[in-house]
Amino acid sequence: MLRQALHPDYFRIQFKSTPLRTDHCIKSIRESIMCSVDVTPDVWSWDDGRQRSILRSDSVHTCRNFEAIRGWVAKNHLVGNFDSGAHVTDELDK
Repeated sequence: MLRQALHPDYFRIQFKSTPLRTDHCIKSIRESIMCSVDVTPDVWSWDDGRQRSILRSDSVHTCRNFEAIRGWVAKNHLVGNFDSGAHVTDELDK
């Protein structure tokens, strides 16, 4: 749906999407990639039998503890009714 919203002339499909919704989708994808990227190096080793390098599958990866994250959110969520029409000026910008 996001791809169709970004290229409406190509897909020629009418659906209800707003720039705000599209921007939110892109932001979510960007944050997911940036915040959960796995920086574990891929290790390749030479296989004499095959006479080529092969990707090793024994690299140790560290996963996030989603239960700990959910627990933190449950204790610290502060957003009640969100008012997108409210504007609060940032005192640091002055």
